[in-house]
Amino acid sequence: MDLSLSDIDMYECENGHTFCYNHTVNNEELEKRRATEDSDGNSIELELDDDYSIPAQYCPCCTFSALSDSEMLKYLLVRNNLDRKLILEEIKSAYSSYKSFAKFIGKKK
Repeated sequence: MDLSLSDIDMYECENGHTFCYNHTVNNEELEKRRATEDSDGNSIELELDDDYSIPAQYCPCCTFSALSDSEMLKYLLVRNNLDRKLILEEIKSAYSSYKSFAKFIGKKK
């Protein structure tokens, strides 16, 4: 049996970002949207799409509440017009070992 996003309380937004329920933006609004009443006043919970997708307005990445490291790296490379190969060569010449490099980047959090 395959594990689905709903089995582990995860969502995927319309732009393909995957995250857990606790990281959704505007949780209360999302819950109000999912819960509604029928004409007799009985509570009905609306199901999300089969792939457990939600609109971008609830996604931490799409609302810029959070951003993945890979997207942040891509942004910085483009914004600063940087070349990955040149950066790698700079790192190789500046650090004698991965351990010294890791120590340096560990300080810059």
